[in-house]
This record gives sequence, C-alpha cells and structure tokens, in this order.
Amino acid sequence: MRVGVATAVVVGFALCLGQEARRPEDLPLRWVDFEPPKARRKTLKNGVHFYRLTDARAPLVEVVVAFRGGAVADPHGKNGLAFLASRTLLTCGAGNLNATQIKKALDDLGGILRCNIARDYIVLRLLVLKEEFDRGLALLSAVIKSPHFENETLEREKKVVVAIVKRWFEHSENAARITALATLSPVRGKPLYGRCEDIEKLTRRDLLEWHRRFFVGANCVAGIAGCADETMVRHLEEMLEGLPRGKRWEGVPFGWIKDGVRVVIVAREGLEQVTMCVAWSAPMRGDPMRAVVDMVRYCMATRISLAVREAGLAYSAGASYVPAAAAFLAHARTKKEHAKEVLTRLLNAARSVARFPPTNEAFSYIKNHFRAVCLHRFNSCFNALWRWMCQDLEGLGSNYIEKYRRKVAEADMNAFTLVGGVCAPLHDFVVVLVGEESACRAAATSLKNASITLLGGEK
Repeated sequence: MRVGVATAVVVGFALCLGQEARRPEDLPLRWVDFEPPKARRKTLKNGVHFYRLTDARAPLVEVVVAFRGGAVADPHGKNGLAFLASRTLLTCGAGNLNATQIKKALDDLGGILRCNIARDYIVLRLLVLKEEFDRGLALLSAVIKSPHFENETLEREKKVVVAIVKRWFEHSENAARITALATLSPVRGKPLYGRCEDIEKLTRRDLLEWHRRFFVGANCVAGIAGCADETMVRHLEEMLEGLPRGKRWEGVPFGWIKDGVRVVIVAREGLEQVTMCVAWSAPMRGDPMRAVVDMVRYCMATRISLAVREAGLAYSAGASYVPAAAAFLAHARTKKEHAKEVLTRLLNAARSVARFPPTNEAFSYIKNHFRAVCLHRFNSCFNALWRWMCQDLEGLGSNYIEKYRRKVAEADMNAFTLVGGVCAPLHDFVVVLVGEESACRAAATSLKNASITLLGGEK
C-alpha cells in the first residue's frame, strides 16, 4: 500500500511535466477519492475487540494489544503506577522466565516487543518476521498473562523511573507544559510519567492489583496486521480468549479549572531564559468539528511562530492540541528581558484566530495539508490498523474516521471562523512561567486581574 501511494504521487507529478501547477489543488491528485483500508472487527467471547488488517505484500507481522486504563487511571497518591508497569512488564520476569531469561528471550527474538503508556491506555506491540511469529506470540502471551514484577528487579526499575521523571521535569519546556496541563485539568492533565514521591512508594502488590484490574478481555482492544496467515490469526485469537473477561474501565470525565486567569511561576534562579506555556480548554476529541479544530491549531501555531520566533524574540514557539485532556497549549522560550513582550504577542497571536481568519488562499493550503495528513495516516496496513484501534480505544464511534475525512473536505471559512471563536484563549486560562522569579513576575504584569502562585510558595 505504501508503494501504491508513492506511485500515485510520482505519477501525479509526472503528469504535470510541461505544464505549470501554481497551486497544490492543480495537481492531478484525487485526495478525497482515497478510501482508507478498513480493518475487519469481531468481538471475542471474553469481550476483546479484535481487528484484522492483513496484507500479503507486507514484510512483517505486527500484533498490537492495548488495554484501557493509562496514566489518568492511576489512583490518588499512586501517580506513575501505569508508567512503572509499562517499564516493568518486559523486565521483571513473566511466565516461566525470570528477569534474566526474559531479557535474553527479547534479545534473541527476531523482532521487537515494546510497551508504551498513554493517558487512556497501555499498548504492547510485537513486530516480527513471519518465521518468528510463534516464538514472539508465546513471549507476548507470558508478558500479558503472568508478569512477575520481581521485587529485586522492580526496585532497580523504580530508581530508573524516578531518574527519568526528574530529568524530564528538569527541562524547562517540559516543566512548563506538565505544570500547565496539570493546573488546567487536575485529572486528565496529570503528569503522564507520574510523580517521583508517589513512584518511590509503589510496591509489587500495587502492580499486581493494577494488572488484575486492567489486563482483562472486556478492557482489551487488539489487532494483527502485515503478512499474517489464517493460522497466525487463529493462534492470536486463542491467546486473547485466554484472558479473563473482567470489567471494562469506563474512563474518567473531562474537566477544567475555570476561575479566570491563573499564573503559576516555577522559580529557577540563574536561568537567562524564561519558558512559558499557556493552557486553556478545547473541544473534546470526539467533537464533530474535530477536523476544523486541528486546522485552527495549525493556523494558531503558524501565527505564534511568526509573531514570536520569526520576529527574533524567542528560540522556539508554537501551539499544540492535547485531545486526551481536551486542552490547547501555546508555548515559547525566550530571553528573560523579552518575556513580557513575548507573552503578550503569544496571547494576541493565539486570539487572532477568533478575529482574523486566514485568507482564502491560505485556507486552501491548510485544507490540502490535512488532506495529505489523512492519506499519510493510512499509508501502510500497520498505520491503518492502529487508526482503527485508536478510534475504538478512545470511544469515538465506528464511523469517526469517515466523518473526519468528510469534514476535512467540506470545511470552509465559515466553519473555521465559528470554531476559531471557540478555540481562542479569551477568558479562563493558565499561564506557567519557568525562570528567575523576578523575570517571571515582570512578565505576569502584562495580565490583568491574574492570580499569581509561586510553585511551592504563597500567592
């Protein structure tokens, strides 16, 4: 499929030889006619949602097994439990293998077995040659069904995880974004990797209870892609049906703190720079206008970059959308003497999407960009499988992908103006400033009626 897409693009440009294509839409490429490959779905007897998207031309077989219940499911006082579990599932023994043996088995495997954490789910991915499928599946089955979480190895992993979290937060840009999200949305915006003080208290019993709660059939979405044959598909189904049925995790509600303008200062003396991040509520990830929300974010990031970075006032600047927390983030890193001006420019650029929509020409380029994005997301059976699984994991509905593509094609300036007015940071938002306290306070004076909190200090 990847070859087919590339060929279509090459042919399209070849057809343009001898004639000038002044705009992307002038190229003879029919983006809207592209039909994404559809995965076949079935529900196994224990509640597992199983997807299949095989392609005999693919060189590898990929198995993806995801369980609902990621970082936002961590109990109070145990932030980092899911992240620690994702680190220890593959390192602390499983099945009849101890920690040393499972490390050797992973090293000897003709492929890759990884585990990653997200806000709403944890994902295990097995990518192997067809000849190594049975051995890889046996290893994956042991990790999923009977992890050991050996105490000695667990204690070493905890120290590693604490070091990762500390190092992650030491970076000013990370500290600003983490603090902004957690302040805006204490539940869904909690730190993805957890908190050091909580991780240090976690025990083997906590991990085993977490595993029993979430690694069950009713909570599982799994799939297979690539050059898998019928026998491989059947073996994977049999492995998944061995999971206890259990109970599905229904997630946690979205919510934001809305009490005007809040400024949080993370004081770090001796820094010559100030890093800032502004966070505010955004439409939900399943919003019918989600495609236009993404276009607004794209336009907003471009304007912030032009107003701040391209003006020579910041080292970096942009904007992002965090669907799992339904939040927008606008960020910049600048010299401390420019912090006040940069914060003002950043907010004005973000708000401009509500008052000044892009020109027709600019909007046509934005639409073409997202048409290409839609195509790229399905440029292989592996990417396509994950898109269909994500739609399920995030509870977006069975026809969400088609609705998103249709909205990209139908979007116009009226829709952009409407959504831009909803997405701009006009009233309730959080500003996090990381740097010398005096420079941060000086920057905060540009905000009227803002409550200022020194992290770990008094208002």
